[in-house]
Amino acid sequence: MGIESSSVHRKVYVCRILSFAKVRTPHKTAFFRHQGKFLHKVVKDYWKDMQADMVKKIRDSGEGLVISGDARCDSMGHRLDN
Repeated sequence: MGIESSSVHRKVYVCRILSFAKVRTPHKTAFFRHQGKFLHKVVKDYWKDMQADMVKKIRDSGEGLVISGDARCDSMGHRLDN
């Protein structure tokens, strides 16, 4: 919560400074619309390209790879065994 809280305060502070300097900023709904339409796709495509590069490097190295996890990243209520 601390990180989110400080992040929100930082955004409010930046918006106040921009407003004081009479710099126009997009409305929140316009920002989220553009974010969903453009930014998410770019990030997703970049991540897929990075994954493909990593897999290629691992395959080309000839060494094995073991991937495991302990499911600690699951949120309560989102696990199949609940």
